[in-house]
Amino acid sequence: MKRRPFLISTVMLFCSSFSVAHGANWANQAFESRHHNFGNVARAARVEHIFEFTNPFQQTLQVAAVRASCGCTTPVILTKSVKPGESGQILARFNTRSFLGQRGATLTVVFNSPRHGEAQLRVDGYVRKDVVCDPGELAFGTIQLGTPSVKSVNIMYAGQADWKILNAESAITGLELHVEETSRQDGRVNYLLTATYTPTDTVGYLNGDIYLRTSDRSRSFVPLQFSTKIVEPISASPSPMLFGKIPQQSTTTKKLILRGEKPFRVLSIHTNDERVRCNHLSESKKLHLITVTIDAETDSQDLHCQLEINTDCEAAKSIVIDVQASAS
Repeated sequence: MKRRPFLISTVMLFCSSFSVAHGANWANQAFESRHHNFGNVARAARVEHIFEFTNPFQQTLQVAAVRASCGCTTPVILTKSVKPGESGQILARFNTRSFLGQRGATLTVVFNSPRHGEAQLRVDGYVRKDVVCDPGELAFGTIQLGTPSVKSVNIMYAGQADWKILNAESAITGLELHVEETSRQDGRVNYLLTATYTPTDTVGYLNGDIYLRTSDRSRSFVPLQFSTKIVEPISASPSPMLFGKIPQQSTTTKKLILRGEKPFRVLSIHTNDERVRCNHLSESKKLHLITVTIDAETDSQDLHCQLEINTDCEAAKSIVIDVQASAS
């Protein structure tokens, strides 16, 4: 009987240790992946990686801070507050302008609510001093869906006299790459990378990598980041147009907003239901406000039709909007 307090204390200590270990591990386990290797990268190139994590609690998860063990990497909190079951992001940016050679850093992510926790992330990479890219990425900015855009990057090398870029590769759909040698003298070689990108079926932000395959056997590939934001030439809101229930013997109107990246004209609007009427102006501008009217005075049946809007925009000559309404 005298040993029982000791036994109880031992069990409590074990349970306490298990609880602390479990509490210390949840932050690491929240991350989908905790290590990333950038590989061999060019000097002055834009090199970034996003670590994603998921909130495992029933309360909102708060990121208090993130710190790096080395100045070669700059961590950025992209999502400070994450709801239960949703995901957040931590960005790791490799400093390729000030650091050369093999580099690496441990990133410590500190959570402070609903409970304290720390996660350890790791990035590594080799910054080449013999290859420099100007600019350090292929950043296309904002471009319209279906509209080609061209960007170029100067690639400078100093080292072996016979060094070459063999080709440029990427898995990004709609991206065409062309590499041309522009000069070669005394171990210094310059190349021009020309990229033509035509987005065909994607709207939103797009990021990816381009790889320069070189004659260097030890470090044959040099990555280059690609980024863009793709927008529709003309966006329509709301789409579809949902009128809900329309009382019999009534007329109901809603506004349709057409917004373009450049000024455009609405040439005509057609519909296959005579109960739907629209007004439009022929003036060229970026924003058009169209009044759509449903006349239910003579017909109380449900309505489901389409508006075909024709414009003078080459990239969006025809826009189709669904219109729906139900009889009350």
